[in-house]
Amino acid sequence: MTGRLAKLMWGILLPAFACGCSVTSAPDDVDAARLSRSRQDQDQYKCLTPEDEQRLAGELFELINLERSKVGLPAVQRANRLDRIASDYACRMIRGGFFAHLDPETGAGPGQRAINDGYRFYAIGENLAVGHETTAEVMKAWMASDAHRSIIRSPAWTEVGLGVRVGGRHGIYWVQEFGDPVEPAFAMASSDSSE
Repeated sequence: MTGRLAKLMWGILLPAFACGCSVTSAPDDVDAARLSRSRQDQDQYKCLTPEDEQRLAGELFELINLERSKVGLPAVQRANRLDRIASDYACRMIRGGFFAHLDPETGAGPGQRAINDGYRFYAIGENLAVGHETTAEVMKAWMASDAHRSIIRSPAWTEVGLGVRVGGRHGIYWVQEFGDPVEPAFAMASSDSSE
């Protein structure tokens, strides 16, 4: 099989997931803090949208595509659905008092969260960071990490969603959701053939 059909079959049989985290505190500190908080304490965490969210997300988007261009990769496009998934997950981490790719309450990772939101994909990837005050700072941290850099520079992605939220223990939470969606035209063609 070649082309889109092969890509779809590969996506159905083995969706690709990639994850990376960046934190300004040591991971042991994050885990200890998460375990020591009671459920009541976790519910007190407020998730706020920064006043300059559009500027921050726009700067981050430009930096992502700059890094991709350095290695000859095409630019990714912003996707509203991935923006929503990223922002929702930033709030979930703040309100839940944790920092991880797997939600400790539901066990959902980036792929399951995308599926739950109706995002059909061939591949999905996620980068997380907390505590970095500027887009330049968070991007520098991601690019200094082999795992994060490989996600940003992966040829698998065609689009990205970005979430920046403030609150919780770390002050600021950054989420990148990269994806390669199943194209709506193909989905419509598949449903038309069953009529």
